[in-house]
Amino acid sequence: MTIRLSSIEARWNDADDAAELWVDGRSVIDMFKGSGPEKPDGISPFARRHAKSCVLQSLASYGEPSVRGNAELPPGVLELAVCSACADWRCGSFSVRLKRDGEFVEWFSPNWAFPDMDDADFEQEPFEPGDPMSWFPQRLTFRAPEYDAALDKLEALMVEHPWPVLSELASKPSRLRSWFTRLRRQVAATPSE
Repeated sequence: MTIRLSSIEARWNDADDAAELWVDGRSVIDMFKGSGPEKPDGISPFARRHAKSCVLQSLASYGEPSVRGNAELPPGVLELAVCSACADWRCGSFSVRLKRDGEFVEWFSPNWAFPDMDDADFEQEPFEPGDPMSWFPQRLTFRAPEYDAALDKLEALMVEHPWPVLSELASKPSRLRSWFTRLRRQVAATPSE
């Protein structure tokens, strides 16, 4: 059996103020949104608009299947696209399962994230047109060293583009107003359901 390998890398997205993973030259977020007229809402879980502690926990889960990226979801579930406003899985987090096997890393079983995904009586619903599960690849396999290098790059991008420190912003009211104005514009630009 021949394994089809995908490439993976990390890049910064200025428009979303987020670090993103790219697979085979395409943003994971673009892969999730698809090419149809109705695009689902979602942003990288590594966006600076989300709490830094949550983003770092999510990053840790990308490297190790036993780590929970979200305390409410089963271990080994990676959130690829989260709600652009709050990053809460209840609003819709598109996820995959993570498996590490020696020199390979796999993403498989794309699904909408929810806490009881591991229940024995869980049954995958059929795909509907317009649902990312109908077009997102069912399995992506990466070489482990390339995958780990992409995660290292994600972390480096987050250091290069640090989260604003409220005390720094508060010392200059105009900077604080600018930061909140920018955040308000980003939220307003996000399509609502």
